[in-house]
Amino acid sequence: MGEDALRALCGSVMEGRPEPGDVDAYAIALHGFLVRDRTLPVPR
Repeated sequence: MGEDALRALCGSVMEGRPEPGDVDAYAIALHGFLVRDRTLPVPR
C-alpha cells in the first residue's frame, strides 16, 4: 500500500518493479545544503 501511495504522489517507487509510466528517480537532481554553526571553525 505504501508503494502505491508513493507512485500516486511522486510517480515512482522505491521497492519493487517499476511500471512503464514511472519516473526514473535516479535521474532527478537534488540540491544539498550544509548547515553549520558560524561561530565554530570550518572543518577540514
